[in-house]
Amino acid sequence: MKKRHAALALCTALLLGACGGSGSKAEAQVSTTCTSSNDGVSMTMVLYAPGENKDISSMEVRYSIPLLLFEEKLGYPLDEEKQKEIMENPSSVTGIASGMMGIELSQANVELEEDIIHFTLRFADEDALKNYIFTLTQNGMSADETDLTFKTVKEQMEGGFSGGCN
Repeated sequence: MKKRHAALALCTALLLGACGGSGSKAEAQVSTTCTSSNDGVSMTMVLYAPGENKDISSMEVRYSIPLLLFEEKLGYPLDEEKQKEIMENPSSVTGIASGMMGIELSQANVELEEDIIHFTLRFADEDALKNYIFTLTQNGMSADETDLTFKTVKEQMEGGFSGGCN
């Protein structure tokens, strides 16, 4: 009989230990989408973090630029030959996008939709995230001091994006 009680007590302790946990709940994965449009160029940014009070873990930014504005906005000359090259092979300008943002070439994608070129840039490296967020918000004294807390960055982006954040 004692063995049964000991076994029951051990099983109960193990079950309570496995199910009881520490009493704290893990924060849910969070994301927000911010949008802006200015002079024919639109931008959509999606921020991801493991919780509202945690640092951003990754970010995706998509710029949509009419081909006619491409040279004006990016300083990249687009003669007829270059436009034809982009229409046939949009990825030919991927290096421009990744180089401008300081990210790996594999983290940049370019698509062409009629007369609009779309750049999609993925940031997962902490330094690249800090540099890009600092460029947009000037939060901190330098990129190294930029606060990447999801809640903080979202608040800053809401004020700076014409379409706000959801």
